[in-house]
Amino acid sequence: MRKPADVLAAYGITPAEFAAKAQNPIFASAFREAKKFWSSDMNAPQRIRMKAAFLLEDSLLTLFNIIRQEGTGAQAKLDAIDQLTKISTVANVPKEGVAAEKHNITINIGPGIKPVVVSAETKDGRSTLTAQ
Repeated sequence: MRKPADVLAAYGITPAEFAAKAQNPIFASAFREAKKFWSSDMNAPQRIRMKAAFLLEDSLLTLFNIIRQEGTGAQAKLDAIDQLTKISTVANVPKEGVAAEKHNITINIGPGIKPVVVSAETKDGRSTLTAQ
């Protein structure tokens, strides 16, 4: 595991900049949630998926540099582009064989007032949310 200073340096962030970001309530909340999730008692498959996602994200800059670097062969650049294309679909690939699920929540406000209906539906493994 990398040291915090090495992680900051890899992303071009100084310790002072990180300290300033930590004062931002939204950033601080997201950081606490990520740390809580990382330290939780989740089972091994969840932890492996999460670590793989982090490693995948870390590889993006390397692939980008291969594509942009002068002197890199055309095939290496095409391979890097192909990998980025595959990575970009990791979270967006529809799940095969998954039946659509639909959930409705109806909120009745009172007599003579049209109820509020919130629907969540999965189509091809992707979620959509609508309100009426």
